[in-house]
Amino acid sequence: MPTIFGHPITEPAAWTAIDLTANRSWGISLTADEVADPLAACAGVRETGLPLAQIGAGNFPLPHCRATIARIRQQLWDGRGDGKVHACRQTDGAPA
Repeated sequence: MPTIFGHPITEPAAWTAIDLTANRSWGISLTADEVADPLAACAGVRETGLPLAQIGAGNFPLPHCRATIARIRQQLWDGRGDGKVHACRQTDGAPA
């Protein structure tokens, strides 16, 4: 347990590198559909020609990622404050 200013930190965000090595629950594995979602959304936006400033949730759909994004957000804001996404690799049709 890390100590700052002489007091132990007990929140979930009080982790060390050893904690992360010993406990893999902080990792987030994506399904094939979740990996495909942003690729499809990028292709859709590219076709419209929208400027970056006009891209938002309404025209960048991520239907398969919704629950995972919520879990990542919770982990960042209310949990350990970190996370590692696994299985996020370029697939055919993705720009390099």
